Formats: sequence, C-alpha cells, structure tokens
Amino acid sequence: MKYPLIFSLTLLLLGSMACTKKNLDLYQDSAFKIGETKHLGDQNADLTLFKIDDSRCPTQVDCFWAGVATAYFLFEKNGQDTIQLSTTDYETTQTKTQVEHNGYLYRMIEVTPYPDTPESIKPEDYRVRIEITKL
Repeated sequence: MKYPLIFSLTLLLLGSMACTKKNLDLYQDSAFKIGETKHLGDQNADLTLFKIDDSRCPTQVDCFWAGVATAYFLFEKNGQDTIQLSTTDYETTQTKTQVEHNGYLYRMIEVTPYPDTPESIKPEDYRVRIEITKL
C-alpha cells in the first residue's frame, strides 16, 4: 500500500512539472508605481517608471478626443535610455503601445486609475502594467 501511494505522488509531481511554462520571467507582466525600479535579470538592467502624462478624457465627460496616457521608463544598462509607452497609438503625437528595445518587446497593458472626474490623479496613485517579452 505504501509503494503505490509513493509512486502515484511521484507521477503527480512529475506531471505537474511538465506543465510548467519555460522562460517565464517574474517581470514579464509587471505593475509599476512612479519611482519604482525593477531589475530585469536576464538583461542585467534596471527599469524605473519616472513619469506619467495623462490626458485621457474622464468618464461622464464629453471630450473632443479620448486622450492618451503615456508612461516614461528609464532603462539602465551601460548607460541610460528612455522607453516611452502609451495607452493608444497616435501617429501625430508619435505615441506607441509597444516598443522594441535591446532585443525585447515592451507593451503597455494598462494605466490605472482611469480619470473619472476633471480633477487630476495624484502621481503616487498611478499604476502602470506592462508586458516584456523576448524577441
């Protein structure tokens, strides 16, 4: 009785390990606050959200255009670069929802909270979710 139980548990453990996805990084879908830095291990770099511009039209308000939220990240590895991601692609303002950088694709998922009144949102209340995938 003891050996079939051990055998079954071993098979269950091996089966669950086989279903695990490979090459998933902890930061692949990640949320940032302003001023927060995350280390990108396989790139040996740091990524910091340092600024958000938000011109999105508040809910319950009629606006001429929907607006856009843009997040600015500092990418630090042997120097510094800025990665800019927006909630919408606009050619006139050159905002993009995804950017290729250093062999990776950075994609905007969302910026929260969404404005619901004409009052501005405090910078510390913003959260920006992005996805990072290797090309």
